[in-house]
Amino acid sequence: MVRKGVIILVAILSMAISGCHKTYDTGIYRTGRAWNFGVYFFDAQNHLTDSCAIKLTIGKGGWLSYIMDQRELLYTYGNCCGKDLKETTGVDERPNMVFIHPPRLACMAFTEIPPMPQIGLPINMTEVHTGEIRIVKGWGSLNGKTIKQKEKLVKMVEFTFADTTIPCVMIEGENTNYIDTLGVYKSQYLFNEHFGFTQLNYYKPNGESVKMILKTTNFR
Repeated sequence: MVRKGVIILVAILSMAISGCHKTYDTGIYRTGRAWNFGVYFFDAQNHLTDSCAIKLTIGKGGWLSYIMDQRELLYTYGNCCGKDLKETTGVDERPNMVFIHPPRLACMAFTEIPPMPQIGLPINMTEVHTGEIRIVKGWGSLNGKTIKQKEKLVKMVEFTFADTTIPCVMIEGENTNYIDTLGVYKSQYLFNEHFGFTQLNYYKPNGESVKMILKTTNFR
């Protein structure tokens, strides 16, 4: 009887999870769309020390995506951090805002210290965000602590993409507490209303930087 009950429960859960799959066919981050980024690592003297590729794709999501009310975002690392990795996270896209989780595995783990890419819609150049994130693990004495962050829209710039230029909003941010322990991690993002986030730049306290630049997409 117990075994029969377990089988029924598993069947119910399976149907529930499969029913959570959703195709997103509106907005920027739609199911099936893909963005291919080149990732470049620079030392404190701005010398290129390494490079790799990260692909961002939007899936159909599952139970976690359903619970978090976010679109499923998949990162595929092509020999990044010396590894081939896959990471599943999310995009929160609504009529009044877009927020994405950046890649955060291995050598990209530091990207959760500065503010993550987000922008309100319609675009308002006076926009300022404040936020915070709780560090779970990987940062020693900072584990369990809450990092405060601030970012703002700075200016409009031109981004070169597919042999043309497209207008983008520049967004800059940084962490605002634990400066003595962490230093200041700075972020700089470019956002286009059709292609989404086209460039993610990060600047570490030791002078090193990482730039994630959009190269191609599977849509126009």
